[in-house]
Amino acid sequence: MPNAAFSKFNSTAYDKWRGAFNLSSDSIKAMLTNVAPDPNSHYYTDLQPNELVAGNGYVQGGAIVPSTSVTNAAGVVTFNVGAVTWVSSIGSMGPYRYVVYYDDSAANKNLLGFYDLGASLVLNGLNSDIETVAPNGGALFVDG
Repeated sequence: MPNAAFSKFNSTAYDKWRGAFNLSSDSIKAMLTNVAPDPNSHYYTDLQPNELVAGNGYVQGGAIVPSTSVTNAAGVVTFNVGAVTWVSSIGSMGPYRYVVYYDDSAANKNLLGFYDLGASLVLNGLNSDIETVAPNGGALFVDG
């Protein structure tokens, strides 16, 4: 993954402070799209029409993000996540350019933010291509 900055949706900080989600315990997912997310989007359903079509290794709704944790050091709160991996099978998976993170446990599936991979990618199932998305240092975003 390119060393891209994580872009939070405009609603993320507000949703966090009003208790719309709990990053310490909720299930976080990552979905793929080839359409640039609108920063004013708020919920998974806002982006779902542009999500990568299910098949060839991709599941509608995206993949569960492993190993999430929240740390607090000297007033700086960091949300850490593990790497998400997609493996294409049989046919091609894509194109996609954006990896969007959202809270799958929240009632409205609130959006958190996204990475721009820099170019549209296609995984070739005949080669069993693999895409692993791992935020730099594991930190998805930092508030402080």
